[in-house]
Amino acid sequence: MTAAGEPPAVRLRPGVAATPLRAGLHLRGRDGSVTLEGSRALPALWNLLADRLGAEPATLAGAAHRPGGLDPADPRVATALDGLTAQLRAHGLVAEFPAGGQAPAAWLAASADRPGAAAAALAAAPPVVTAADPDAPLAAALLRALHRAGIRPEARAYGSLPPGLVMAAAGVPPVAVAAGRTAGGGFVTAPTSPERVRADAEAVAARLGDTVEDPAAERAADGLTALLAGAAAQRLLCAAAGLPDPAGAEEDPLLLPDRPAVLVAEAAPPRASYRPWVAGPAAASEPALPAAADLAEALRRVAALTDPRLGVFDAPLPGRLPQLPAALAACPTPAGPLVAGAPRADLARLTAACRAAELRLGGAAVVGAGPAHARGRALRRAALAGAERGTPVPRCRRRSGIATPRPATGGRSSTASRGTRRPA
Repeated sequence: MTAAGEPPAVRLRPGVAATPLRAGLHLRGRDGSVTLEGSRALPALWNLLADRLGAEPATLAGAAHRPGGLDPADPRVATALDGLTAQLRAHGLVAEFPAGGQAPAAWLAASADRPGAAAAALAAAPPVVTAADPDAPLAAALLRALHRAGIRPEARAYGSLPPGLVMAAAGVPPVAVAAGRTAGGGFVTAPTSPERVRADAEAVAARLGDTVEDPAAERAADGLTALLAGAAAQRLLCAAAGLPDPAGAEEDPLLLPDRPAVLVAEAAPPRASYRPWVAGPAAASEPALPAAADLAEALRRVAALTDPRLGVFDAPLPGRLPQLPAALAACPTPAGPLVAGAPRADLARLTAACRAAELRLGGAAVVGAGPAHARGRALRRAALAGAERGTPVPRCRRRSGIATPRPATGGRSSTASRGTRRPA
C-alpha cells in the first residue's frame, strides 16, 4: 500500500517492446524477454493489455494498434489477459509503481524490482560528492552524471584529497565509492563504507600509479573522464537503492563472489574492465572466505591474487619450462625465482602460488588451498626440515605373519614375512 492507502499500480517497465509473430508474440525488455506462441489472437490481447498497463505508444512494433474485436468483459478474454500478465511478471517486464505522486526515474523503473522503494531510498539521503576542487573535470562529470539520473547531489570541497580523486556517498546506511584518474587511465572502487573508501582508493592508486595531479591531464581525456564518472554514479546509486552491483561477480569468472571488484580503465588503448580486489585493508566485520570447495575454486582465487593489475604477487606460469616428466610453473618472488613441479600444470600453478604467498607473508606461514592442504604442506615442511637436521624419519614395521597388500593395480600381494612358507 502507498502512503495514501492506495494499492500499487502494475505498469510495464520503460523500454518494453513487442513484435507480432505469425501465431504469437515476442516481448523484450531491459533484462528479460519471452516468446509466446500458439494463438493468432496474442497481438490483439497484447494491445488490450498494453492499454491497461500504460504502454508507450510505439510498444507494438510492426503492426497498427487494433483492438482485434476482443471484448475485455468476456471471461475468456479476462483469463487470457491474466495469463499474459503472469508471463510478464515472470520475466521482469512489469513492476509495481506507487499510485499517485511522482513517478520514479526511468532507469529505476526499468531495472529495480520495486522502483518506488528504490526511489524513496535515494531521496532519503541524496549523494554528497567530495573533491579537492568540485569544479575539476572528474568531479564535475560525476555531478552531471548524477543529475542525469534524476538525483540532486551536493558538492563539497575537501582540500586534503589529491586533485585526481573524487569520493561520493549516499544512502541509509551510507555507502561510498571513489573514482580516480591515474597516469595511464583511472579506476572506480567498489561500494563500501565512507570510513573505508579512501583507504581503498589510495591502495588502488598505489598499485595502478599515483592519481593525476594536473587537471589539464584530465581535460585531455574527456571520454575516459566521462566513463569513470558514469561508472561511479551507477555503482553508488545501485548500492544506495539496493540494486545489484554492476560488476556482476556471479557472471564474470575473473571475479570472486561476495568480494569487491574495481573498475580499471586504460587510456591507450581505450578499454575498461572489472578486476578482483583482494589486496585492500580488511574490515574487522568482514567475514573470512570459506575454504575452497574444489581445485577450480582454488585456482580462481589464485587468479585473483595474481591479477596483472591489482594482484598481490606475480602469476605462476609454465613459460618455456619443460613439462615432462613433470609439469613446472615459475614466478618471481622477493626471495628470488620460484619453480614448482607437480604431475599436472594446474597443480604446479597451485603449488607455486602457495609458496609465493608464504614468501609474501615472511616465509614462516603455511598456505594451502584449504585446511587439509595446508596441514599436508606443513607436515612435508617439517619432514624436510627434520631430514636436513639428520633427524631419523620413523618407519612402519611389518608385523610377523601378516602380508601387506599392494595397491589395486592387478599385481599380487607382497610375500609373507620371514619364516612363513608360501603355499604351493
